[in-house]
Amino acid sequence: MSGQVATEAHLASASDVPRVAPSVLTAFIKRALEAAGLSSQDAEIVAGLMVEADLRGSDTHGVIRLPLYLRRLKAGRYQGASEYPRRAGAGGHCGWSTATTASATSSCALPR
Repeated sequence: MSGQVATEAHLASASDVPRVAPSVLTAFIKRALEAAGLSSQDAEIVAGLMVEADLRGSDTHGVIRLPLYLRRLKAGRYQGASEYPRRAGAGGHCGWSTATTASATSSCALPR
């Protein structure tokens, strides 16, 4: 039976794969991260970058990582970038590197 299922899956074409609009996927990821305790601001940054990674073909850094991120959040292994004061040097404190980087660069940007 499992051989039959594997054969049928192998025969599926790319057009048979369900597609989700990037905006819908981003909103879903954001809600999931928020539900696991991440701030709305950090969840929006992380969700957007995960979807962008998928769209660029870097699947290993995209939505496939969501279950891992949710487990780590629930275990208290991640902290939000917005929980730390902005300063010239930025430390992630075991937080989200993407959110920390976005927070640090926005606070260090000089006005034109």
